[in-house]
Amino acid sequence: NCCLRDVKDSPLKFGKYFHFCEIEKLLENIDDEFLELRHLLNLNNDNNRIIFLGMQGTGKTTGIVAEAAMFLSNRIHLPVIIHAKDFSDGDTWASMIISSLGLETNWNEIELFEALQNAAFLRGYDDNRRFFVEPKCVIMVDGVDESTSWKFWKDKINETDTFLKAFPRIKFVFLSRPYVFSEYHKLTYRNIFYSLPITGDGKLEEVCDKYFSAYKIDIGDNFWIKQNLKSPEAVKLFCDIYRGQKITTLPQNTVVLTELYKAKITSLEECYSTIHTGVKGFKAIH
Repeated sequence: NCCLRDVKDSPLKFGKYFHFCEIEKLLENIDDEFLELRHLLNLNNDNNRIIFLGMQGTGKTTGIVAEAAMFLSNRIHLPVIIHAKDFSDGDTWASMIISSLGLETNWNEIELFEALQNAAFLRGYDDNRRFFVEPKCVIMVDGVDESTSWKFWKDKINETDTFLKAFPRIKFVFLSRPYVFSEYHKLTYRNIFYSLPITGDGKLEEVCDKYFSAYKIDIGDNFWIKQNLKSPEAVKLFCDIYRGQKITTLPQNTVVLTELYKAKITSLEECYSTIHTGVKGFKAIH
């Protein structure tokens, strides 16, 4: 184990100058990333919440669903997803979690949080893991901006502070568009905000390449497709629709977000009709 200072102070540096320069660059990048991560997660463990702000299409919902799926598959953390628009004045954390998970209604808040953090620990315990990661129950609240009462959710965010000492394995993640917290820098908890770039938290072209590879999509010489997919949400929809296909020709308007949604709905209807013979998809409901 070594840090950047160890490398710079090493007497071996002069004999292996070029090798050491590459190592220094690598460690500088790691130091920068860990500094940002330390600030973001507040590693002195005096916080139990984080708020992601991003405009439409920056991948908030897509990212949180993917993260929850990863938590479930690797059995490290226990995710609970709450849709903010489904709840308002009069709802408690207990009632929202019970409704979101489909639990019986005879839980009180203390019993529920204790059960969730214990379930996370038992579920994540694994003697075979090389590295120990303390399992958490991560409560993810998506779409604060879509709720009928922004004040309600701001009050709920304030409430989470009271859970820190009693339930250290319960963590909260909130996702919203920025205008809900337009003056967040004036808040006492301003250090827990993280703003996503307009194009998401990564280079969109790299995201396209990774998704196309994972979904086995060959776009051939149609490089314009990557340039016209303007958000992570559009990339995911495109990949869902064209999974396993080799694309030769494609009208340019088909990669517009609204058209991608239409194509996705059509594919869902076809899938539904295949499973439920005699019923013509969602259209039969109307």
